[in-house]
Amino acid sequence: MAKISEKIIIWGIVQGVGFRPFLAKLADKTGMKGEVRNSGGRVELCLTADEEKIDSFVTAIEREKPPQAIIVKISRERLKNPIEFTEFSILESEAEIGSIPMMAPDLAVCASCLKEMRDPANDRFRHPFISCMSCGPRYTIIRRLPYDRTNTSMDSYPLCSKCEREYSDIRDRRFHAETISCHECGPLVRFKSFGSSTSDELCGLTSPERTEKALKLMRGILSEGGIVGFKSTGGYNLVCDPKISKACEKLRKLKGREAKPFALMFEKTEEIRKFCDLNDAERELLESAARPIVLLKRLKSGISADGAPLFDGGRHSLGCFLPSIGLQYMLLEAYGGPLVFTSMNYAGLPIIYKDSEAFSYMEDAGGLVSGLVWNDREIVRSADDSVLRVVDGRVQMIRRSKGYAPLPLASADFSSSDGHDIKKGGRQLFACGGFLKSSFVLTKDGFYYPSSYLGDLDSEESLRRYETAAADSCRSFGIKPEAVLCDLHPDYPTSAFAEKYALDEGIKLIKIQHHHAHIASVMAEYGLKGPLIGIALDGTGYGSDGKIWGGEILLCEGKSFRRVSHLPYVRMIGGDSSASSAWKSALCYLYAYESGKPVKNCMEDIIEYAQKNHTLRAYEAEGEIVSAALEAGINCLESSSMGRLFDAASALLGICFENSYEGEAASALEDAAWDYLEGSREENRRLAFEFHENIAKWLCAECERIRHDEGINTEDVALSGGCFQNRLFLEKSLELLRKAGFKPYFNTKLPPNDGGLALGQAYLAEMEE
Repeated sequence: MAKISEKIIIWGIVQGVGFRPFLAKLADKTGMKGEVRNSGGRVELCLTADEEKIDSFVTAIEREKPPQAIIVKISRERLKNPIEFTEFSILESEAEIGSIPMMAPDLAVCASCLKEMRDPANDRFRHPFISCMSCGPRYTIIRRLPYDRTNTSMDSYPLCSKCEREYSDIRDRRFHAETISCHECGPLVRFKSFGSSTSDELCGLTSPERTEKALKLMRGILSEGGIVGFKSTGGYNLVCDPKISKACEKLRKLKGREAKPFALMFEKTEEIRKFCDLNDAERELLESAARPIVLLKRLKSGISADGAPLFDGGRHSLGCFLPSIGLQYMLLEAYGGPLVFTSMNYAGLPIIYKDSEAFSYMEDAGGLVSGLVWNDREIVRSADDSVLRVVDGRVQMIRRSKGYAPLPLASADFSSSDGHDIKKGGRQLFACGGFLKSSFVLTKDGFYYPSSYLGDLDSEESLRRYETAAADSCRSFGIKPEAVLCDLHPDYPTSAFAEKYALDEGIKLIKIQHHHAHIASVMAEYGLKGPLIGIALDGTGYGSDGKIWGGEILLCEGKSFRRVSHLPYVRMIGGDSSASSAWKSALCYLYAYESGKPVKNCMEDIIEYAQKNHTLRAYEAEGEIVSAALEAGINCLESSSMGRLFDAASALLGICFENSYEGEAASALEDAAWDYLEGSREENRRLAFEFHENIAKWLCAECERIRHDEGINTEDVALSGGCFQNRLFLEKSLELLRKAGFKPYFNTKLPPNDGGLALGQAYLAEMEE
């Protein structure tokens, strides 16, 4: 057959995952001649062979691609004149203006590297930063695309002769591995104890000696109930032993975190099984290259409350994750048992990722941090740990960051059935998101680019981190927004940011109602246009009528919505500030009930329980003040918040009276309901379960009524908002809706909380085209 030449372009996560070396090895195996290069955010191939052989080669690419690669599209173009190649070559990368950029997330150390790290006969035995073309940091060390060593913070480490040979050898698994290093030419472990006058107490030691000395020092501190600062790939962590009470007490004092639970890092999944139920889907998540924190059902035996479970899962779940880098594995192997690994940050501020800030933090801690372990590789941008769980047989994202950011999401309607047609000319937008659990989204050519988790924007430092991340993302992905989108709330920092951004750039400003954006985030994930019923339940959101919304049922179609049902308004004292005081919400609902104002029927038994058992006795004095303020309408707002209803039920049942962290009272209420399902017959446990069940029944009944009254022919119901982080409530709602003939959808790729708002904002703005 006659030879032809084809230009083949591959879009997706094809940089930083060993894709070009894979192609070179595949070409070597099949005798293919040609060349490959990174171009912008894609890979370009030029091949010469007969058509059948090229067809087979492309099929093999799709079938045998590296495990971390994600192919979005492959296009093929036959060139007019064949090109003669004598071999298959990897060419120098080039940038391309206007290309669709794809940047890989950080990847955990792979099994092959771990095997080498543990092999005394291997040159990389005990190398703490071991990696290959299939693993290692990406997003947190890259300065610019394309992903080449010279464009990362690894450019500070010239390759030794051995690493150079491996990097250049097509048969080696480190062929073109941009993070390649060894004891001779890689980052160095460093250590500083509190009060030390030197910045690195390991000076003069070889790389292997440094690692062993640092491990010995860490073991000593941890075993004595101390705290160690630890530099991971996306930022600094604080580490302690969860089995030692004084260690956890010091950590809580240091973090200003009285009750919010911590996640635990285990060496292997077999250890996690001692403390949690673990199914196959959860195991795969834990062992995935993203290494997220996974919320698991906690067994009654095991770690004490000192090693508290992760926040949103409550005391019936435990946040667990596995190491990402070699040094973490070595620490766990040396110490034994799980360790708390939590972000190093000042209360309410983002994770620390710069070395100088970590040194300052250590000094400010006043001896609470006994030692600091770091390395001399720069972290270019921070990435906190992602948090996920499996619910209803699907992965639900609670926090999207390390291991997932900055992977783009493809618009559900951007491609044809074979997935090969990229949407062209889509609007470039900047969706700012909300205030809590902030995250923004950029759009370009049919892709959504969500930022990593950026925390709550309640400080100048947090807002600066947000602004820096926004500028970095626009530059990295070559996006120049045509419009900026934000929430209706006039006091959100993101609203002020959007207004200034629109003015400075001379672009359009679009404001989108909070709960409409929640529902649109689900619509975006599944490509839904409506009509559909949207159930948006959360703590607070600025309503179109100027009141506080949070228990909303919307009828959505296209870019429009209509509010067709909601929780009855209850006058709340203190407005948004009531979110921190569940007892205050309880007093407001009690006042409304006793005043004959409508509250949900599911609250009647709970209020009667509170009155009979005097659960609010400690707040009698405050109750008189609250009642007087509500009667006079002083410092009050009308609220339909489901989040405040959960808080009120928790306090009225005597379960939790204060939210020392967001969602604490609601999480405790869910725990009480699980207690009932697991055999407890305490009355408040039974009422907690019935509360969840009755709210789910009310939602289902309202959906049936709305479908009938509105005369709409739809089965689709979208569920979103922070209340759907409650697993029991979500599962009960899904069950009842399906039994009633509905087809419910919920967030999976982005969080149901405010971390998903920006996706909904972008989706609605795109429909304005």
